[in-house]
Amino acid sequence: MKKIFTISGLGSIASIIALSFFLYYQFVYIEKIEIEVKTISYDELTKNPTERNLKAEYTYNGDTVSNLYKARFIISNIGTKTIIGESLKTDLIQNKITLHIDTVNKFKILDFKITKSNFPISLNNGNEDLFLKFQQWKVNEFIEITAYFESVNKATDTTANLLLIDEREIIDGKINYTIYNPTEKLEDRKIIDFLPKKMKNFFWWSAIITYFILIILTIFGLKSEFKKPDYISSKGTKIFVVIFMLIFMLFAILPILWMINI
Repeated sequence: MKKIFTISGLGSIASIIALSFFLYYQFVYIEKIEIEVKTISYDELTKNPTERNLKAEYTYNGDTVSNLYKARFIISNIGTKTIIGESLKTDLIQNKITLHIDTVNKFKILDFKITKSNFPISLNNGNEDLFLKFQQWKVNEFIEITAYFESVNKATDTTANLLLIDEREIIDGKINYTIYNPTEKLEDRKIIDFLPKKMKNFFWWSAIITYFILIILTIFGLKSEFKKPDYISSKGTKIFVVIFMLIFMLFAILPILWMINI
């Protein structure tokens, strides 16, 4: 075992680790553009009272309205790549992202604005749709949007995605639609889930490479121990040692399995 842990041996191990990371980021790791549109809330503001003889009339900005809805959305960059907007090297087909409104319930937009963002971005109104313009949208950056809609008739499908983005407008992009659940449980989240994706990948591959290096060192260590003249060479003893090492390696891999998301 002492011969294994020499300076040259440790240098070789370090070289293998460095080469593995290089090969991973050069040929395996792929940067991806992924946007999440999360519906935070969707409320009907003009819900009529259930009392038969009681009637109510609603106005919004001085205009009489019926079937008025308020919705909140958070749009985030959950990918692994910064999205380039207004630039010669843009990731967008038309240098902007179009926000399409649900057509199932025939909503009319009364108000639509960005209420919070952690990066510079502008919202422009088109004839029927809205446009987001920005220079860079970095990973984990987000915007929060509050919108007021009026439906011609009472909304029939409240499960439809109210806010839509066309994936075709983003080069190799992917759009995820989710609905916020206030009863979400956070106990399943692990410490590694709070780390940036690149750091998670770094720790993941470090654990994998370290584990296989330990296996190789263990195999060579057992082989050298078995060859010693003063070692108890009974077959039963060797089998016991091998089984013990297999059990030890099984427990050693458990932290790695805990890092896996299924």
